[in-house]
Amino acid sequence: MGEFIPGKWDIVVFYIKRAINNVNSKIDASKVRERFSMQNEERSCRMTITDLGTLCLVTNGSRVDIVEKIEIPTSIITMDEDTFIQMRKGIMTFDDAYWYGQMSVEGEFWLRDLVIFSEMFKEFGALVIDK
Repeated sequence: MGEFIPGKWDIVVFYIKRAINNVNSKIDASKVRERFSMQNEERSCRMTITDLGTLCLVTNGSRVDIVEKIEIPTSIITMDEDTFIQMRKGIMTFDDAYWYGQMSVEGEFWLRDLVIFSEMFKEFGALVIDK
């Protein structure tokens, strides 16, 4: 048996899990709830990276978790692999990806989630992922 060589999706999940762990260790829940007027409000996201896979994330303002499945997410984010890599490297921001059409955001609360996720990414995104 040879050495395990991770596929692209394994690498994406690794970086997202690392970012989530860093966010959860640094996040100040009361400030996040106050900043976004979130009172025990849960946000959920089904994030798909085209041709690689789908990851489901939930947050209640105090932590972010990966879950197996979300029946009806508050938002659905779709991007391709290149966009994810550019965001991870800090070449492109969350806002850039959306406004330049490199990422789609849909769902009942897509605009509110776009603002929340964008602000979270600005504060914890590419810089946190690589630490």
